[in-house]
Amino acid sequence: MRGTATNALQGASSAGAGPASCPQPIPVSKPMLRLDSHIDLPWPERDSHGLPATTPFETPQPCQFSPALAREGGLGAAVLAAYVPQGPLDTQGHGAAWARLQAQMGAIHALANSTGVNGSRARGAGQATARLCHSTNDVRAAHQVGQVAILPALENGYALGEDMGRIATVKRKWGLTYVTLTHNGHNLLGDSCVSAGLGAPAHGGLSELGREAVRALNQAGVLVDVSHASPQAMMEALRHSTAPVIASHSAMKALHPHPRNLDDKQLLALREQGGVVQVAAVRFFLARGQAGLGHLVAHIRHAVRLMGVGHVGISSDFDGGGGIEGWQGADQTMAVDQALVAAGFDESERTALWGGNFLRALHQAQAIASPLPAAAP
Repeated sequence: MRGTATNALQGASSAGAGPASCPQPIPVSKPMLRLDSHIDLPWPERDSHGLPATTPFETPQPCQFSPALAREGGLGAAVLAAYVPQGPLDTQGHGAAWARLQAQMGAIHALANSTGVNGSRARGAGQATARLCHSTNDVRAAHQVGQVAILPALENGYALGEDMGRIATVKRKWGLTYVTLTHNGHNLLGDSCVSAGLGAPAHGGLSELGREAVRALNQAGVLVDVSHASPQAMMEALRHSTAPVIASHSAMKALHPHPRNLDDKQLLALREQGGVVQVAAVRFFLARGQAGLGHLVAHIRHAVRLMGVGHVGISSDFDGGGGIEGWQGADQTMAVDQALVAAGFDESERTALWGGNFLRALHQAQAIASPLPAAAP
């Protein structure tokens, strides 16, 4: 929507959360960077610990994302989420979730240096087509040389168990962009917007452990992600976080009343806190029945009108249930950009939507972080 974006600064905006009349996206050199803030790491289930018998991205089912597909479609950066399904809230369940998370983080690292069948290394030149990134500077450097920036994240704080020191452990060993506090079902950190048959909310929002998790994420420079959280848990996270909060893959409840979507009150609160909603290309979130690019653009337009273009971004949830008509894989990313152009979004607005706002939030979170504690001997 023309005329609503601000010009990108040559540097980042001021660190810290809170309302900002004109939050500035992080600029990245041309060609335009397109960042997808939520793609699941393909992880075929095989054993009781959720560990796979085959290599991710080499599964029998075709993946919607690989570095090669991203390059083909003009997708320059992807946040790969280590998805941990909700399980029993006991020592055994938390132990299995922690083992799965560590294995997935190792797989994300391996992807960035792989020469696997899906073309994650450029032919001939020997330069990897993907680069593991931990900061906005890393993303910028990867983009400038034509590499796909890969940023690791954790979907479901269940994997942390009762030990919030694991946040620093993961950040130090593998890097960590954000943690989605909950998934489908309540965990020890807080309540989910989808109870998964668990009945009434367990905490009435965040638990005390969940508030501790928010503090630990802020200290580590890791974004707090409230997609999947209950409205009460989301609002608590906004109050307690000193860094911008994100919703990494959600849509607009005003346009489609799915329990995973955010209502206008939540969106306005996210704006006032300085956060960002990443609109997800998940057909169940966008419309009743089939959904296409027009539905995705309508949800983006609603968020921009309500929050301003500085607080909105784009995600696919590929390999985790995402994909709509016109955007079924990373190789079709340019079709989304063309739909945004047709809807009247100019280049500066699309730059903000396609990762500038997300990277601004990440930069602010990392700018106020404390030094990570040394690893235990």
